[in-house]
Amino acid sequence: MFGGTNDYGHGDAPLGAMGDRTVWTFYGALTCLFDALICKYGKEKIIVLLPMHRTNDTGRYGDGSKKNAGHILADYVKAIREVAGRFDLKIIDLFSEAGLDPNDKEAGAKYFADGLHPNNAGHSKLAEVIADALTNFSD
Repeated sequence: MFGGTNDYGHGDAPLGAMGDRTVWTFYGALTCLFDALICKYGKEKIIVLLPMHRTNDTGRYGDGSKKNAGHILADYVKAIREVAGRFDLKIIDLFSEAGLDPNDKEAGAKYFADGLHPNNAGHSKLAEVIADALTNFSD
């Protein structure tokens, strides 16, 4: 599962809180999603990828299309980490550990096409980070 950035950028569901069980909040929708995936595939086959940074990911209006101020991307990352942890799912932390942050001038120029989507070098770096994490899971 690799999600969260679109919810931050232009989603209109409230973030909610840990323990929500409704599809109408981000926390609740994650809980419902993880419940369904675990029922279908078992938790051993699920790996959660935390979203990468994106340009201006500390803005409370997402990509600028939200009518009301909300949360920053780090809040969505925290929610995913908390709910995945509740289910004891494996996590690959692309937010904190991948070195893919377009807000960093050097990394942005090297790895991103537009401040959100990786370019070819970014996809290669992303593949390396994911492959390394998968290798470590099997140890």
